[in-house]
Amino acid sequence: MQNCNISPANMMVDSPLTPDKYLPYVYNVSWDTNNPRGKRTVALLHDDDSVTLDDAQRITMDVYDILAKPWQKELKAARDQAGSKYRDNAEFQAASSAILAWDGHFTPDATATVLYKFWRLKCGKQLNLSPLGTGQPLAEEVRSTMLDLLAETITQLTEQYGRWNVPWGEVHVVGRAGKYFPVGGADFDSGDKTANFS
Repeated sequence: MQNCNISPANMMVDSPLTPDKYLPYVYNVSWDTNNPRGKRTVALLHDDDSVTLDDAQRITMDVYDILAKPWQKELKAARDQAGSKYRDNAEFQAASSAILAWDGHFTPDATATVLYKFWRLKCGKQLNLSPLGTGQPLAEEVRSTMLDLLAETITQLTEQYGRWNVPWGEVHVVGRAGKYFPVGGADFDSGDKTANFS
């Protein structure tokens, strides 16, 4: 059982903790939604019936994006289907290949994640991503626009940071008293939450 700011009904697979079994002030949740961290944690715990202290610590510090694979699949399909205008653009090819090769973990040293995050934010604001949230392919025109938004994001990051492949830990930091430290993890959403919430 776990709770990553989710309702009791989402604390485990087939949770018996449902609102119909408790007084409202005991259950104390008016929503039964889940979030990416909760989904990931439930999956990791469900797949391991003998969690050690080391396992629990690893799960606690897990920074894997459960939407990485669907987004990578769509990017690959978009490149294959509508990427001819970027075929001779070496920087675009390198950047999109970096996203495709990324292991899905928001670690401080990962160099495709800043591009990936800000590209996804753009897509969420401008595109209908709802098919992606239900495991369906995106329309060809949406895929084409995704590539244009990726090219825009590459340009913007290069202008802002001098390169598109900025390590995540140079942008994602925590600090106190003027001292800042690179950290892993991410929390963002844009548009359809089932398709673009990490």
